[in-house]
Amino acid sequence: MKKTLSLLAVSLGLILSTTAFSAPERHGPPQEAIEACASADKGDSCSFSGREGEKLKGVCDKRGDEQLSCAPENPPKRQ
Repeated sequence: MKKTLSLLAVSLGLILSTTAFSAPERHGPPQEAIEACASADKGDSCSFSGREGEKLKGVCDKRGDEQLSCAPENPPKRQ
């Protein structure tokens, strides 16, 4: 009985530790896109560095309840 409880406790600990350190799901624009429009108005030109270090040019825009952010003209393709 003690071995079963110990095994259960270890298993639960492993499950919790892997979910606690897994990457959170991303929703909304990246922080760099938000910062690119921090002092801009909707429709202003903007640019920011993408995930691969590439320079993305776009226009400040707001979708739904999101903050104003730089919407790239040619967004990188998602894998």
